[in-house]
Amino acid sequence: MRAARSTPELLLEMPDELSLSGSAFRRFFGLDLFVRVSRWISRIRASDAALQWISFHQLYISFQKREGPIHVSKDHGQWKVEVGAVAALANHQRLGPRVKYFRLMLQQLLKDCNVRFVTATVRPASHWISCFKGCLAIGFTHEEYNFVESFLATQLTEPSSGSGKSLDQIRL
Repeated sequence: MRAARSTPELLLEMPDELSLSGSAFRRFFGLDLFVRVSRWISRIRASDAALQWISFHQLYISFQKREGPIHVSKDHGQWKVEVGAVAALANHQRLGPRVKYFRLMLQQLLKDCNVRFVTATVRPASHWISCFKGCLAIGFTHEEYNFVESFLATQLTEPSSGSGKSLDQIRL
């Protein structure tokens, strides 16, 4: 019998104001995206809130609704960042790959800002996402949590379970 994996400890050590010390994010994504992502993080994160597992799907929805449309993708080894009407065209693509590239971009930003963080594939704090998904430990504001949950309620007829395939029907 295989032993169950243990869930890592919730951890997020982040300054109130992010600043890039590494060069990879700037080189791959540019300073404009850094400004947008750091502004968004400052709005959705409460340093005094209890850390909880928030899925990258929830974070992606929050980011797109607050700062988007912004589409991040990788094509032939090159990162692309599209904004506005061009980025909105990506809405016809499945959500999974869009969330994947968003996650990679966000993790690079956190690394380049010397943030200590932890990710895990766990069940997130969500009524609507009741399956295992990649998550970040973060102190999400109560308002942002409710905003994302309300949006999910408009997109799903029932909580996403199993492999989470129903999340792919979400349109932003």
